[in-house]
Amino acid sequence: ICSHTYFSPHPKILQCLFLFHLSRRAMEEALVLYPSPPIGHLVSMVELGKLILTRRPSLSIHILIAASPYVAGKADHCLCQFSSIDFHHLPLKPHVHEELLNLSKRYKIHGLVMDFFCSSGLSVANELDIPGYFFLTSGACFLAFFLHLPTLHQKTSRSFKDMKDQYLDIPGLPPILATDLPNPFLDRDNQAYQQFLDFSTQFPQASGIMINTFELLESKVIKAISDGLCVPNNRTPPISCIGPLIVADDKRGGNGKISPEDVHECLSWLDSQPSQSVLGAIHQGTVMGNSYWAGKQRAKTAMDEAVVLYPSPTIGHLISLVELGKHLLSHRPSLSVHVLLATEPYSAGKLDTYVSSISGTFPSIKFHHLPTVTLSTTSATHHETFIFEVLRLSKPLVHEQLLSISRNYTISGIIIDFLATSALSLATEVLNIPAYIYITSCASFLCSYLYLPTLHQKTTKSFRDVKDFPDIPGLPPIRGTDMVKPFLDREDDAYIHFLDYAIQTPKAKGIIINTFERLESKVIKTISDGLCAPDNRTPPLFCVGPLILAEGQREGGGSNSSSDDAVPDECVTWLDSQPSQSVVFLCFGSLGLLTEEQLREIAAGLEKSGQRFLWVVRNPPTNDLSVAIKAQRDPDLDSLLPDGFLERTKERGYVVKSWAPQVKILNHSSVVWVTHCGWNSTLEAVCAGVPMVAWPLYAEQRLNRVVLVEEMKLALSMEDSEDGHVSADEVEKKVRGLMESEEGEQIRERAIAMKEAARAAMDEGGPSCVKTSKQQMERKSNSGISKVSSSWKERWEKQWRFAMRIEREGPWLSPELHLRNRVAMLGGDGYTTPGWKES
Repeated sequence: ICSHTYFSPHPKILQCLFLFHLSRRAMEEALVLYPSPPIGHLVSMVELGKLILTRRPSLSIHILIAASPYVAGKADHCLCQFSSIDFHHLPLKPHVHEELLNLSKRYKIHGLVMDFFCSSGLSVANELDIPGYFFLTSGACFLAFFLHLPTLHQKTSRSFKDMKDQYLDIPGLPPILATDLPNPFLDRDNQAYQQFLDFSTQFPQASGIMINTFELLESKVIKAISDGLCVPNNRTPPISCIGPLIVADDKRGGNGKISPEDVHECLSWLDSQPSQSVLGAIHQGTVMGNSYWAGKQRAKTAMDEAVVLYPSPTIGHLISLVELGKHLLSHRPSLSVHVLLATEPYSAGKLDTYVSSISGTFPSIKFHHLPTVTLSTTSATHHETFIFEVLRLSKPLVHEQLLSISRNYTISGIIIDFLATSALSLATEVLNIPAYIYITSCASFLCSYLYLPTLHQKTTKSFRDVKDFPDIPGLPPIRGTDMVKPFLDREDDAYIHFLDYAIQTPKAKGIIINTFERLESKVIKTISDGLCAPDNRTPPLFCVGPLILAEGQREGGGSNSSSDDAVPDECVTWLDSQPSQSVVFLCFGSLGLLTEEQLREIAAGLEKSGQRFLWVVRNPPTNDLSVAIKAQRDPDLDSLLPDGFLERTKERGYVVKSWAPQVKILNHSSVVWVTHCGWNSTLEAVCAGVPMVAWPLYAEQRLNRVVLVEEMKLALSMEDSEDGHVSADEVEKKVRGLMESEEGEQIRERAIAMKEAARAAMDEGGPSCVKTSKQQMERKSNSGISKVSSSWKERWEKQWRFAMRIEREGPWLSPELHLRNRVAMLGGDGYTTPGWKES
C-alpha cells in the first residue's frame, strides 16, 4: 500500500512493518560456520554449508570470513549466490564475539562450526551458550594424530625432529616415523607447535567433530577415534563423517556454467590423451578432490565386495586363515577381508599381538572382535571341546556382526574354519551367504573327517578299541590309535561335535584346504571323486596351499618370556657356525608340553647320538589344559635336564627356553627336524625342504605321521609306547637314522624335490594359484555380480572352450594365466609355446 502515491504512510505504520519483519527473521534458525582464511578450508566449509542445506532447506547459513593474511583474491569465486548462505567479512582483527551477538539478535543459532584452526572460537561459543563443533578439513588419520598429540607430548621431552629413526605408536595408524609428522609439529619450541598443542587440548570440550571423509575410506582409524583410543585421558566428542565434500566438476563459479574460452588449456590437452595414461602430480590437499580416482571410485561404489573369514580362536588356525586372506588380496586387491575373532578359550594374549601386527601392515584386512563369552565349564578332555563351546556361544554374535558388515559391503562369501562349522547354517540358511569350509590340516585329515559318518555307522565301538581301519578311501591302513585324538572315544563331547560337523560339511559351497596337489595327489583325487562321502555330495575342493607364515614374521604368540627377543639372534647366530644339515632341531609346537621324565629321555638320547642339536624346552604340563596355551615362566633347565647335560653337550648343542623363531630356523641350511606333525609346521618344513622325524603329540598329528612316513616319505617315524612315552634309545636311533642312514638320505632328496613342488604350486599359474582364482570366480558368480547371462556363457564356451571372460576373473591375472585357468577348469592341462601372444 505504500507504493500508492496518494497514500502517505504514518511513521507508526512503518515502524510496525519493520518490527514485524524483524520478528519473522527472529524466528528463523541459523547455523554459523567459521573457516580459516586459506582457500582450501573455505571451499570445504562452503561445501559443508551446501550439504546441510540439502537436508534442511529452511536453515540460514552464516559464514564468518576472516581477513586473509595473503591478498590473493582466490576466495571471491567461492562466494557464490546461495540465498540461504550469508557471508560476513570480519575486520583484520576478527570480532567473532561481536558478530555472533549481532546474529543472535536476529536468529536462533543452533551451533557454531569452527575450522580446527579457529579453536579460539570455542570459548566464545561456550560463553554465549552456543553448541560448538569442530570441522576438520583433513583426513581421519590427521585427526587421530591431532587428538593424540597431548599424550605424545607427555611421553617425551624431545622435539619430533630430533627423534630420527623412531616410530610413534598412534592408535588406528601404522607406525609413523617421527620426522614424517607435519612441519609445524616437528619443533616443540616453535610457536605453531604450542598453538596446535593448545588447540588439541580444547577439542574434547566440543559438542562434536565433523570430518571431511567417509567410513569406507578410513574405517580402521575412524573406529579407533570413536572408541576413545586417541584421547585416553579425556572424552572424545561424537565423530560425524560427512565427506567426501568436494567442488563439483566445472562448478567453481556461481552458476556452474563455463564458456568454451574459459576451459583451461591443460584440459584440452588431456582430451587428446588415451584413457588413464597421464600421471598427474598433485599436492596432498587435493586427495579428497575428484582428481583422486581411487577415492572417487570407492565413494561411488560404497558397497565394496567383501569376504569374511571366521577362524577358530587359536593362533595356528588364525594365522592360516589370515594367510589365505593375504593370498586372496594378492589376486584381488580391491577386495575387503573381514576376520571375525571369537574369545580365546584361555587368555594367552597371543591373538592380540598377532592381530596388531597384521592390522598395521595389511589395512585391507579388518578384524572384528566378538564380545567375550563365558564358558560353563573349565574342564575337558580335549582343547577342541573348549573351542567348540566358545564358537557355539558366539553364534548369535556372528549373526549380528555379519549383518553389520553387510550394511556397508556386499559379502560375496564367508570362509569358515572347520572347527566353527556351527556357523555354516547361519550363513547359508539364514543370511543366504555362500559359505566355504576351510581345513587347516592336510587332505588326509579331510578324507577321514568326511568319512567319519560312514565309519560311525560301520561300528559301534570307539576307535581306540578298533585294531585298524584298512579301507578308508585314499589312505593307507590306519591303526585305530592313530586316528585323530578327539575321534577315539565316541562318547566324548569332541567326537559328537566332529560327527555333527562332518555331516553338515557337504552343505558348504566348497571346501578350501591348505595343501597342494603334488603333496597329496592320491587322497585329493579320492575326495574330489566323492568316495569319502559316499552317501552325500562332496563340495568342490580348492587346494590353495602351502599357506604359511613368511620368514621373518612372528606368530605373535610364541613368546613366553621377556627375554626371548634376544634368543632368535643368538640361536640363529649359533646355527650359522654349523655345517649344512648337521643340526637336529627339536620343537613341538605351541601346545606341545612334555613331562619331566620325557625331557630327560630326550636329553639322554641326544647325548648318546653324538649329533649336533638345537632344542626348544618348555615347562612340563599340568592337569590344567590351559597351561599349554597361557604365557608361562621360563623353564629351569638345570632342574629339568640330567645333571651336567648342558655342560657336557655345550660344544655341539644349544638349548632354548620356551620359544624360538621356527620358520627362520627351518629355512636355515643347517637343520633337520624332530617335529610334532602339526600341519602348519609340516608345511613350513616342506617349503624349506627339511627332512623330518615324526613325533606326534595331539589332535590329528598321529594321522599326519602315518601320511608323512607311508605316503609322502618325508619323515622317519618316532615309535612310542601305548602311553605315548618315547625312550632315549628310540630318540638316539631315529636321530642317527635321519642323519646317517641311506633311508635318511632318500628322505633328504625327496624333501628337496617337494620344496620345489611347493614353490611351483604358489607361482602364478601354478595349481594353487589357479584354484584360488577359480574359487574367486565361483564366489562372484554366486553373489550375482556377473554381467553376462549364463546361456550366453554356455554358448561362448561351447564354441571357444578356452575362452576366458576378463571381467569375471578380474584384471589381476595375466592373459597367459587366464588361458591356463580356463583349460584347468575344463579338466585339461595346457602349456604355452614361444610366440603364443602373436598367435
